[in-house]
Amino acid sequence: MFYQHRVDPEVPIEDVAGVVGELVQAGKVRHFGLSEAAAATIRKAHAVHPVTAVQSEYSLWTRDPEPEVLPARAIPRPPRVVRPQTE
Repeated sequence: MFYQHRVDPEVPIEDVAGVVGELVQAGKVRHFGLSEAAAATIRKAHAVHPVTAVQSEYSLWTRDPEPEVLPARAIPRPPRVVRPQTE
């Protein structure tokens, strides 16, 4: 999994997702995750390449992700195709 732990405001997230998508196609990375990203950022990235994991601080003391980020995690994904390993 390739995880972007902090979103860089100087680099468009669409560019990051596009590069990760190229890495997936090349077989160097299997999944893409974001950490501490806003809901809009998650949606923008997912429009370019599927975001598989989202990590946000969430506890009894901090429930900030609840109104926006948690619903954004429910983005529909294409069905996963599992192929048997031949080697």
